[in-house]
Amino acid sequence: MVVYCLCALIDMASLHFS
Repeated sequence: MVVYCLCALIDMASLHFS
């Protein structure tokens, strides 16, 4: 579950930064 949360956060961050 934690890994999924981290992946979701990374996805959001990549969308915001790219």
